[in-house]
Amino acid sequence: MVIKKITPSVIFVCIILMFSQGFAAENYYLLKKGASAWDAGKLSEAIAFYQQYIDSHPATNDVSSDTYRQRKQYYIRNLLIAYKNLLEIYNQMGDHAAKSMWLDLLQALQAEAGLGAKNLYQVGWILLKNERENEATSIFERIVAEQSEAYNPFHNKVLLRSCRKLFDIYRQNGNTIKQTNLLETLQRKFPTKDFDPRDMYRLAILYLDFGLHQKGKKLLNQIATEDDFNTSSPYLYARMDAYARLLEMAYEEHKGGFQSDKSGKILEKWVVHLSQHYPHESLPPTVSYKLAVKYLKCDRLEEGVQLLEYITKAHSKGATGRKALFLLGRVAQSRENWDEAISYFESYIQRYPDPLFFALKAYSRMIDAYWSKDVDINLAEKDARLLADIVNQLADYETQLNLARDLKWMGMDELASATFNLGANAAEKDARKHAGTYKALRIHWLLTKYAQAIERFDLAEKNGKMALILARQLNPKNSKEYYDKPEKTEYIESQIYLWLAKIYETQERYNEAEPLLRLFMKKYPDDREINYAGYALGQVLEKLGRVQDAAETYSGISHGMWKQKADKRVIELFSDHGL
Repeated sequence: MVIKKITPSVIFVCIILMFSQGFAAENYYLLKKGASAWDAGKLSEAIAFYQQYIDSHPATNDVSSDTYRQRKQYYIRNLLIAYKNLLEIYNQMGDHAAKSMWLDLLQALQAEAGLGAKNLYQVGWILLKNERENEATSIFERIVAEQSEAYNPFHNKVLLRSCRKLFDIYRQNGNTIKQTNLLETLQRKFPTKDFDPRDMYRLAILYLDFGLHQKGKKLLNQIATEDDFNTSSPYLYARMDAYARLLEMAYEEHKGGFQSDKSGKILEKWVVHLSQHYPHESLPPTVSYKLAVKYLKCDRLEEGVQLLEYITKAHSKGATGRKALFLLGRVAQSRENWDEAISYFESYIQRYPDPLFFALKAYSRMIDAYWSKDVDINLAEKDARLLADIVNQLADYETQLNLARDLKWMGMDELASATFNLGANAAEKDARKHAGTYKALRIHWLLTKYAQAIERFDLAEKNGKMALILARQLNPKNSKEYYDKPEKTEYIESQIYLWLAKIYETQERYNEAEPLLRLFMKKYPDDREINYAGYALGQVLEKLGRVQDAAETYSGISHGMWKQKADKRVIELFSDHGL
C-alpha cells in the first residue's frame, strides 16, 4: 500500500470544497449587508444587496446542494425576509412599479419552490400587506384546506393564523357564506388531541369573535380547569388569558342582567379558583399585572388593588412594578380617595424619577388630587405657576428644589417630596455631567441644603460628603478652577460643615456633629456664622452630657442674637447644675 504525501495545496482545495458545500445554500452575508444599509438609510445600497441575495438564492435558480435540501424551509424563510424588506423599502420610496414587479416574482416563487405551511403563510401575509388581497386569500384558504385534508399536528398554529386572516377578510368584504363555511370546517375538524392550550385559546377566541359563544366558552373552561397548576408551565400565559376572558364574560353577563345570580356566582367561582391555585408569589409579574387589570375591570376592586400592591413590593425594580404603582394612583383618584392618590403618586416619583415623561404625568395627577382634595388650597399665584412650569418642563431644578422647601413649610409634605425628587434627579444628572468641577460642587451643596430642609437626611449626608471631597480637590495645588472661584469654594465648604452638623444633631449623632462644628470654628474664625456654630456646639455638648464644656463654649460667643441665647443658657446651666 502506497501512502501519498498530502501537500498543503491539496489541503487548501479540500477546505475550499468543504466550505463551498456548507455555504452553497445561500449568500447570507448579502442579507445582513442589506439590513445594515437600510438601518443606515442607504436605500439604494440596501435594494442592491437584497436583489443580489434573491437572485443568487437556490430557490430562485432551482439549484440546490445537500445542505440546502436538508434545511430548505429555513433558507426559504430567509428568502422571504429579503422579499419583505425589499418591498418595504420600495413602499418607503413610493416606487410602485418596482414593488409590483417583485410581488409578481414572489407569487411565482410560492407556486414553484415547494414551500412548507409556515413559509406559505408568510407569503400570504406579505401579499396581504402589499394590497394583493385576492392572492393572499387563496394562500390562506389553501393552508386551511391542506390541514383539513392531510392533517399535520405541527401546522396547527399556522392553521389558526390563516383562519384569523380569512375571517377578517370575509367580514370586511361581507362574505358571510365563506365565513359560515369556514366556521363549519373548524367545528367539524378541530380541535384535535394535538391542540395545546395556546392553540385551544386561539380557537376559542375565533369562536367567540364570530358568534359561537357557547363553543368558545366551553374551550376556555377546558383550558382553565385542566388539572395542571404548574406556574412554570409553558402554557401558563394561555391559561391566564383563558381565566381573564372567563372573568370578563361572567362580569358582562352579570352586569347586563343575563342570568345575573348565576353569572355572579360564576364570577366569584373563578376569583376563588385563581386565588387558591395561583397565589401571588407564584405568578410572573406581567401575568399578575394583566390579572389585576382584569379584576379592576370586573369591579373586583379588593382583589385588583391587593394584587397591584403585591407587585409594587415584590417587583419594584421592574417596569411592571412601575406600572402597578401608577395604576394604584389612578384607581385611588377614580374613587376620589385623594390622600391615597397623593401618597401613591408621591411614592411613584420618589421611586421612578426616570423616565421623566411618566414621572411628570404622575406629578400632574398629584397636583390634580391636591386641588380636588381642597379647592381652597393655600397656594400663592407664584407657587401655582411654578407647579405648572414643572409639569411643562419649564422650571429649572434649582427652582424646583426651592419650591419643594416652601411647600414643606406650608405643610404639603407629599407634594414637597415629589417636587424635590424631580429637582434632585435633574440636579444629580447635571452633577454627573460636570463631575470634578465647581458646578458639580455647587450642585452637591444645593442638594445638601434642600434635602436637609425636606428631611431627606440620607441624601443630604451623601451630597454633603461628596461636596467636602470635591472642595478639597479644588484647591490651589490641584485645580486651576479654584483660582477662578476660591472664595465661593471656601464658602460652600464652610456651609457644608454646618449643614452636616445640623443633620447629625437632628439624628442624635452628636459625636459626629461635634468635630465638624469645631473644625468650622477653627478654619473660619471670621465667618459670619461663627456665633451660630458656637451655640450649636454648646447644644451638642449639652446633649453629650458635657455641661462644663457647653458652658465654656457658650461663654465664648461674642455678640448678637446667639450671644443672648447663649447667656440665657449659661444662667440656666448654673441654676440646674450648680456650676
